[in-house]
Amino acid sequence: MKKRLAFLSRGFNTCFVLVTFLASLNSVKAQVSANDKKETLKISFGETVLPEQLDIHKTDKLEWGIKNHRNEVIANQSSASLFSHYFAEPGNYFLDLRVVHGDNDHVCSHQEFSGSWAIEVLPVRVNFDIDKITFSKPLTAENLMSGLEVTVPVEVSFFEDRQLDFDVASLKIQFQGVDCEVVALPKDATLKLSSGKSNVVFKASGKAQKQSFIMIDFMDQNGKITTYYPTNEL
Repeated sequence: MKKRLAFLSRGFNTCFVLVTFLASLNSVKAQVSANDKKETLKISFGETVLPEQLDIHKTDKLEWGIKNHRNEVIANQSSASLFSHYFAEPGNYFLDLRVVHGDNDHVCSHQEFSGSWAIEVLPVRVNFDIDKITFSKPLTAENLMSGLEVTVPVEVSFFEDRQLDFDVASLKIQFQGVDCEVVALPKDATLKLSSGKSNVVFKASGKAQKQSFIMIDFMDQNGKITTYYPTNEL
């Protein structure tokens, strides 16, 4: 009887260890899966990817490689910094990335992870000239409530100077600030731009707190943001 109890006890211990091991293995697999990012992003020709697009720090130590649609490696960490690699031609690319550690780990700790990104490089690029923004009325809380127009110069470039049209409706602006609820839409959503410089007009209206500062985000067709900081209080 004692031998049978001892055998059953050893069997129970073995099963307990096995169950614990499998649970730990599943936990590790889940963690690895959580840290293995697979995403997509869009940029324009002549641009680089940005750290915030990859949700990493600029000072992180990286191991990376970029492949073209033929699965050929065209750049990696031995050639340059990832954030100084410009995508000269439109097309589909693939980025494999591994964050080893960050130089600022003494400030904030973040896990090592690996990820893959499908990068679509578009044949059109838009730049906002925020230094030349104009408003139809002074930018005040009262005028935002009644509505005003925001005019921003933009420069549209097409790959190899192709003669194409660009849809203004893909451009967006967003007002940010304390109790700020402003809606801004293109005055002519059907307007199409050709290569070169043009003025785009947005109609903005809504509420914002008086005697506060706001900022205005201008977003291109890829979601890239250029921020304008008005120097006056509302």
